[in-house]
Amino acid sequence: MKKFFLLIFAVPLLVLAWYSLSIHPGSAVLPTPTPYVALEPEPTPSPEPTAEPVVTPEPIALSAAALTDSFIDDSFFEPCEQQGSVVTLSYLTRDYHYGTEGNYPKKLNAYLPYGYTEDRPYNVLFLLHINGANENFWFPGELAYESRYVKLTDVLDNMIARGLCEPMIVVSTCDYITNDAAVAHDSVRDYDQFGHEFANEILPLVVEELSTYAAGSSRSEIAEAREHFGVAGASFGSYMTRNSVLAPNLDLCANFAMIGGGSLRQDALREEWSSAGLKPENYPIHRLYIVEGEWDDRVEPERSYRALQGWTELFNADNLRYTMIRSATHDVREWVNGVFNSAQLFFRDDIPVEDAA
Repeated sequence: MKKFFLLIFAVPLLVLAWYSLSIHPGSAVLPTPTPYVALEPEPTPSPEPTAEPVVTPEPIALSAAALTDSFIDDSFFEPCEQQGSVVTLSYLTRDYHYGTEGNYPKKLNAYLPYGYTEDRPYNVLFLLHINGANENFWFPGELAYESRYVKLTDVLDNMIARGLCEPMIVVSTCDYITNDAAVAHDSVRDYDQFGHEFANEILPLVVEELSTYAAGSSRSEIAEAREHFGVAGASFGSYMTRNSVLAPNLDLCANFAMIGGGSLRQDALREEWSSAGLKPENYPIHRLYIVEGEWDDRVEPERSYRALQGWTELFNADNLRYTMIRSATHDVREWVNGVFNSAQLFFRDDIPVEDAA
C-alpha cells in the first residue's frame, strides 16, 4: 500500500520535472537581443514663410506746387539745412548693338534724400544728360544757370524740405557705352545700346541696391511699380528718353520728360511699341511732359505736343503737359527748369492742368 501511495506522488513530480526541463533546458542558447537603436525625433515642421509686408510710407503733407515757366527762385540754389547725399554705383554692361565681346565697366550717381532709410520705398527719377557729358553732368558738379553756378542737389534738397515733392531718389546716368563713344557717337547705336542697358543693368541695379517700390529686380516686378519710376532727359538726353525708354521700355516707366528736343509722332511710336511687343493701352502713361525754351531753335517739342493732343486714346489734358520757358534758349535754365517741374509732376496727382500749360 505504501508503494502505491509513493507511486501516486512520485509520478506527478517526475512529470513536472521533465516539463520544466523541456521549457528551460540548462544548456539552451538564448536568442541574441536586438541592439537598442535610438529613434531620431521627428523633425519639427518648418513654419510657412511669412510674406514680407508691403511697406506703405506715411503720407507726406505736400505744399502747393511751384511749377515755373520763368526763373527758379534764387532761394532754391542756397544750401539747405536738410541735405541729401550722393552715392556712386558701379556695374558692367555689354555691347548690345554690335554684339562685340567683353564687358564695359560703368558708373551712375544716385542722389539720396535727407533722412534716407531702407525702411520705406522711394520714387526714382532718372536724369539723362546732354551731348558729350556723362554721369557727373547733373551732379555732383555745378551747372551754369544764368549768371551763377548752381548745384542741382541744392535744388532737390530745398524742393523736398519745402514739400514740393516727396523725398525721392534721383539717378544721373552715363548714356554712352564708353568715353570714346561720347566723343564721336553714333546716335542710332547709342539709343539701341542704352535701351537695353537701362532695362537690363541700370534699373535692376538701382532696385537691388536702393529702396524703391519694386518688389524685386526682374522685369515683371519693376513693371508692377512703373508709376514710381520716371525719366527726364535734356537735349541729347531728351532724344534718349524717347528712343531708349519711352519707345522700347514703356512697360518699365510711366513718367517721361523731354526737355529741349525730340520728336514724337503717333505712327512712329505705334510701330516701335509693336516691334517691342508692347500694347500702350496696357501701360498707361502717367505723365508725358514736353519742355522747350522760348528762344530754342528746335521746333519739334511744341509741334509734337500739338500733334499728340489729338491722340485721345492715350493722352488727355492731365497726362500730357507742355511748358515753354520764357526767354530761355537751348541752355541750362531750360534744362534745370524742366527737371524742377518734372520732379513735381511725375509723382503728384494734385497739380491743376493750368499750372503746367
